[in-house]
This record gives sequence, C-alpha cells and structure tokens, in this order.
Amino acid sequence: MIPRRRVDKGAQAVLDLWTELRVDDARALVSGGIPLHLADGTLLTQAGMVGREAFLLLAGTCLVELDGGAVTAGAGSVIGEIAVLDRRARRTATVVACGEVDVLVYDPPTYSQLAERPALHPRLAPARPRTLQVVDLTDSAVRAARAAEPQALGSVRT
Repeated sequence: MIPRRRVDKGAQAVLDLWTELRVDDARALVSGGIPLHLADGTLLTQAGMVGREAFLLLAGTCLVELDGGAVTAGAGSVIGEIAVLDRRARRTATVVACGEVDVLVYDPPTYSQLAERPALHPRLAPARPRTLQVVDLTDSAVRAARAAEPQALGSVRT
C-alpha cells in the first residue's frame, strides 16, 4: 500500500482546479503566494501599468477588459503573468473582481521560479498568449463590475 501524504487545504484547492498537478507542485504554488480575499469591484490590474504581481484566481470571477471587449476569468485562471515575466511589458488588460474573489498573489521573483518548474510552466508561462473569447459588454454582470468603485489592494500594487 502506498502511504498517502496529508494535503493542506490550500494545496487541495489548487489540486481541485489543476487536477494534473502533483501535491508538491500544488504546495509550492500555495506557499509561494500570499492568499487574499478581495471584495467585489477590486481592481487587480490596470492596462498600461507596470506589473508588480501575478495572481492565481482560486475562487470567484473577474472581468478582464481588453482592447475591443471583455472576457471573464474564473477559478484556475492566471492573471498578470505577462507583465511579471517580461519586465519590459506593461499590463495588457484591466482586471476587476466581479463579486468576492480569492486569489494567491505572487511577486515577480517567486512567480518566475514557480514558472520554471516543469509541471507548472505550461500554466504559468504560456509560450503564446491565450486565446480569449470576447463577450458583450452589455451583460449585467459586466455592467455591474464596471460601475463598482475599484478598491485598493492594500500592500499589493497594480
């Protein structure tokens, strides 16, 4: 019989989202990030700004406003990785919490180290930008998110 290792709550949440990960990779993701619970309307990133952190969305939904439209990002989505991995790049989208969300926040050195792990690399450092489907901005959730006042993230800078 193979001994089972105890999996902490944070690592289990990551394993539930990314089922192909090994426990040690999930634990690395959790231990490397700062867990935050964010309120509806919280601004995570602002297009054109320098990126100082990346986010792993554990629960909830965010509105990702791009040139020409918007998409929603749900649990398991990585936000802000482009500007963190390429220090010359600026934020490519404005991202706002649609309702309460739980995230793990990573500083650039930690995120870069995690992205070098073979099992995490495809998720954290995609070779090409992900294709996103643009949705109609008249959707009631999108209107509500855009109308909400962005709230500061405290010590996290966007």
